[in-house]
Amino acid sequence: MMKESGIKHTNWMNRAYMALTESNAGEMDFSVYHLSTELDKAGEGRRWDVNLEIMEDKGPIFIISNQRTVYNLLDAGNWLWGNAINRTGGSYVLAKKWSTIFNSKDSDADQRAIQMGWWFQEGYQDVKDDPKNLNQ
Repeated sequence: MMKESGIKHTNWMNRAYMALTESNAGEMDFSVYHLSTELDKAGEGRRWDVNLEIMEDKGPIFIISNQRTVYNLLDAGNWLWGNAINRTGGSYVLAKKWSTIFNSKDSDADQRAIQMGWWFQEGYQDVKDDPKNLNQ
């Protein structure tokens, strides 16, 4: 997914431009651009009602890598977005700031998914390394 979205370490200007232009319905909107496509490929795309299930945090669930947390479609996209910001070279502080600019109504769960995706890329990949108590 990251390669398909053009996610790679880059300078601050390209990073900011990509986040700005691709985070809402673009290649960095992983819930729309990738995960929904994967559901369609698996024959599950039409099974879920967007308004009754997806937007109400119900519907398909995802477990990413060796994580113990189960994410709904939108939070899985948030996890991947946080991970992508790290891969481009963006700091966690920047990821948190940009996420609130792109979606001022993010819930605590949304922010937690972004945080976990960012920290996973940073190397906290083992469940025992869970950075939930890190306040950065």
